Amino acid sequence: MKIYAFISSLFLTLMFVIVCLGLQAQEANIVQYSISQGLPQSQVNKIFFDSRGMLWSATSGGGISSFDGLNFTTFNESNGLAGNIVLDIEEDNDGRIICVSSWGGISFIENNNVVKIIKFTDDFNLVNAIEKDAYGRIWVVGNKVGYLENDELKFIDTDLTLPFVNKPNIRTFSDEIYVTTNNKLIIIDAISLVEKRVKTYPYNLNLAINFNDKLYLGTEKNGVIIDDNGTTNQCILPKSKVKSEIDVTDFLVENSSKLWITTKSGVYNIDNDIVNYYSEDKGIAEYELTSACFDAQGNVWFGSSGEGLISIVNTPFSFYSKTYGLNKSDNYGILEDEKGRIWVANNEEGIFVKDNNVTHHLTTKNGLASNSVRILKSDNNGNVWAGTKEGLSVISEDFKIRNIDSFSGVSIKSILINDEEVYVGTQSKGIWLVSQNNSVRLFSTKIKNAYSLALDPNHNIVIGTNNGCFIKSNGEYSLRTEAIKNTFISNITFDRNGNLWVGTDRSISRWDGDHFVNYDISDGLTSDLVYILFSDHEGFLWVGTNKGLDRVSIDANSEISKIKHYGYEEGFKGVEVNSKGYYLKDNGEIFFSTVQGLHKYNPIYDYNYSYNTPVYISDIKLFLEPVDELKLTGEIRNWFGIPSSLILETNENHLTFDFFAVDYLNPNGVTYTYFLEGFDKQWSPPTSSRYAVYSNLPPGSYKFNVKQYGNDFSQVASLNFRIKKPPPPFYRTFWFLLICLILFIVVVYYFTEYRTAKLKSQQAFLEAKIEERTQLIKESEMEKTVLLQEVHHRVKNNLQIIISLFRLQTHFTDNEEAIDLFKNSQNRIRSMSKIHEKLYETKDLSKVEIKTYVEELVSDLVTSYDINNSVSIKSNIQNCFINLTELTPLALIINEMITNSLKYGLKEIENPEIFISLKQSVVGDTVLIVSDNGKGFDESIWNNHHTMGVELIKTLTEQLDGTIELTQDSGHPVYTLKFKATL
Repeated sequence: MKIYAFISSLFLTLMFVIVCLGLQAQEANIVQYSISQGLPQSQVNKIFFDSRGMLWSATSGGGISSFDGLNFTTFNESNGLAGNIVLDIEEDNDGRIICVSSWGGISFIENNNVVKIIKFTDDFNLVNAIEKDAYGRIWVVGNKVGYLENDELKFIDTDLTLPFVNKPNIRTFSDEIYVTTNNKLIIIDAISLVEKRVKTYPYNLNLAINFNDKLYLGTEKNGVIIDDNGTTNQCILPKSKVKSEIDVTDFLVENSSKLWITTKSGVYNIDNDIVNYYSEDKGIAEYELTSACFDAQGNVWFGSSGEGLISIVNTPFSFYSKTYGLNKSDNYGILEDEKGRIWVANNEEGIFVKDNNVTHHLTTKNGLASNSVRILKSDNNGNVWAGTKEGLSVISEDFKIRNIDSFSGVSIKSILINDEEVYVGTQSKGIWLVSQNNSVRLFSTKIKNAYSLALDPNHNIVIGTNNGCFIKSNGEYSLRTEAIKNTFISNITFDRNGNLWVGTDRSISRWDGDHFVNYDISDGLTSDLVYILFSDHEGFLWVGTNKGLDRVSIDANSEISKIKHYGYEEGFKGVEVNSKGYYLKDNGEIFFSTVQGLHKYNPIYDYNYSYNTPVYISDIKLFLEPVDELKLTGEIRNWFGIPSSLILETNENHLTFDFFAVDYLNPNGVTYTYFLEGFDKQWSPPTSSRYAVYSNLPPGSYKFNVKQYGNDFSQVASLNFRIKKPPPPFYRTFWFLLICLILFIVVVYYFTEYRTAKLKSQQAFLEAKIEERTQLIKESEMEKTVLLQEVHHRVKNNLQIIISLFRLQTHFTDNEEAIDLFKNSQNRIRSMSKIHEKLYETKDLSKVEIKTYVEELVSDLVTSYDINNSVSIKSNIQNCFINLTELTPLALIINEMITNSLKYGLKEIENPEIFISLKQSVVGDTVLIVSDNGKGFDESIWNNHHTMGVELIKTLTEQLDGTIELTQDSGHPVYTLKFKATL
């Protein structure tokens, strides 16, 4: 029993200290391509990335192929290659791919076609390697060393020996060419093109490079030898499990401190003198690797002997699928302590702590409250707080465990540590503030279940419950659920703007101070089932679901502006995350717990939106058939022979554009957007299709553009083309229109001449008629004028007879009143008689010139009454005309006014004066003003119409449709008559 107890105790101790020796770090994301993916042959001798971003593979029997991340294009003897066993590849300064076959010669590939071959000769019947130097010169090495000049081979004399134990190889560095063969290194001056020196080593050499001013020699069996200015040392590389010898096949320099080494037993890298061996345990099998290179996205590629192509893809995620404890599917809480140890909480097996190559396993046997652990948090003292299904445990740096008694048997659902304050959320027992001495329950019984905790910007605690979110607002805590899709709050976080977000199994929701605003799959999320929600140092919101990760970008108003998804294709192999299974490091790296074990996100390798993706238009089809080369114009052509422009006939209006983007991070996930200028109004929606079809395009000029969707740095491939307008019908040709114009001008000219002559004839006839009619009218007018003048003359004479009768009558009466009455009547009749006299004297019988008439009328009246000729007349009369209808009442009004002044107003007045003024505007407004310097007028007589004269003046004023006014402001009467004359 004692032995058994000792063995059990020893076993538990070993399980605690180290469960698994030789545990590995995070694994790289390995992708392999072989015959099943389209590679023509699985034995790859050399790989090479060209200036267009495409990967070329030289195979032993399958020819040479190019790879764009999704498809392989193969060149072999059937389409013109010199030979199917291709040993090496290079690209010249013109962008041509040059490859050497073990027999047959050197092939040149341009515009996706084999365009030239240099045949081997009897004295140069073998080429093993090809290399471009710093000056763009292409070097070849086989049984001779030479270079290409104007596509012809030139040879130099070297100490190359036959027969070969090791096939010769060639590398360039600055102004030197390194040629290795058997145990010799031949150094050639790239400027003088002569051999500089030969160095011999006690090893068979495969190749040599210069790295950090040291010669690194790859040997046949002894790994890497370093020649530091003549001092030779062996670089210690770990031995393979199955091979004791290290056969070096290629060197690849990543930067000034990192060197990759491919061998026939796997791959190594030397980083700052630290050697890493990428064996099978680290994710890449012990393949026989032949060569290595980098693509533009930083991925490293290897060619292998029998396994095709292998790539270590720099996705932002690495994983721990082979690391004990970290590879569990039911891990939840994660943290990394100050010593760099990774802690994971397992739902059934306690806690695993990875410390370099050792993993510690903590369970109830070590004192843990329960083996079902979901929550891990660290405090400022280096302790780790573990929330279990049966209580709360505190673990020190040396793994000593203390359980807090007040939580015995209680399921811990959340922990929040703020400086020295520790908040613990439980199921059914509410939320607690824990200190070293005691635990205090907060909010009494208001909260029973606290599933998530956070601090707002004011350091107030926010609690997620199964009934909503407990928030402090206006100094008081309250449970808020307004508009939320689900009241079970599993996650809480605050964004960079200080706004609260919560996660449920139906959405993520933002609290706007009044209600929750919900976002789900309709807004771009991959799934509504949210397991993780937090904000990182860059201000992104991370949403972990059952379908992967969504990185959410928000604007200044906390509205979602962009969502980027990470799933299996993006390197997130676990896809489904576990609840609250994340840990955000200070450097921006993030650990995630998934159903496939622990994953780590490194933002440095998140290239999706910063890689300058090459995009190519690879083919153009017209009505689904290749376009005739005669229609291709423009000098600029891409690798696929696509020109810069294209000219098509009118009915050639159904075009298909094939395109692709070179992407090795996520080739299956590339989406495109395209835009046809001159036809489309905006860029197309994202599509994974690698072609675009346009039919029934009208004639016009167009420009087709395509780019990778969602990548602001993507290149844009473009093609200009024009569809000719149809030839116009004959009636719209220039000559037809010109002839029609000439005929039109001639017709118009002769028609105009004809019409002019006819109009002149008609004009002459009409003028004669008008002259005849005019003469008749003039004669008639003359007759009418004479007749009217005669009438006016007779009327005037008759009125004069009446005046004479009144004058005779006065001689037969002594009654002064009757005499005065007769005299007034004579003057009134004389006023009318004078009108007819003026009409008789003028040619215009419709109106009388008023100035002469009034002056003569006033003069006659003064003569009639002023026998002493003592009254002075001052007049200001405008030379205007008044028609006969208005002149008679006006004359009688003037007669009454002047008569009144002469008879009554000016008696006994020294220097008597009468003033008369008459003005007329252009629109006929006429103003008559009559005044004298007499003693004034009795206004009672004027206002009450007591005299015939006053009555006559006012009656005549009404006939004129005018107004008359008497004013005596200065003691003298002033009569003002206003009326509108008919012009």
